[in-house]
Amino acid sequence: MPGILLVLLIAIPYLDRNPSRRGRDRRVAIISGVVAGIVMIILSWMGTPYYAVQGAPAVEIVQELMPEEGMGPVREMGYQHVPLGVYDTRERPESEDEEFNHVLHEFEASIATFAEKDASFNNAYGILEVTQEQPSLKRITWKINWLSPDGKEEHFVRTFFLHEDSLYWEQYGLKDFSFVRPPPTQE
Repeated sequence: MPGILLVLLIAIPYLDRNPSRRGRDRRVAIISGVVAGIVMIILSWMGTPYYAVQGAPAVEIVQELMPEEGMGPVREMGYQHVPLGVYDTRERPESEDEEFNHVLHEFEASIATFAEKDASFNNAYGILEVTQEQPSLKRITWKINWLSPDGKEEHFVRTFFLHEDSLYWEQYGLKDFSFVRPPPTQE
């Protein structure tokens, strides 16, 4: 639909066969162009997350804690505050790290909130698994399980990796990472 509007917006001046170049003589073309532009802006805005578009509960829960883009609470606390282990929300998970406990409680609370709001998200529980993949690399696997309204078991699994030396520009207020690259060699 937006593609058709874009073509229409570009073609409007050519559809108006009025030989005059003055604006007051080309009201139909100008008004049509403005309307098409406004419709394109509205439709573009409606496709963003700000227009009350909500994903599936499991996707929203993980996206809130460890988003695809940006930092989120897990990346903000850093590599050292993510202890290894398996944490099941049915068992009221706890760890030695206070910051990580906050994430675990948020994970548990988000699942409970969505279970109350969404009738298709029944008996939901989450499992957070943190494993050491390499000496400085942790694998963080989010697993959410629930029953659909017809009683079928549903699963959502999302895996992220967190490196010990990760630099997130939001965390440090940086946008220029040229300091990370080695300087050019002088000959």
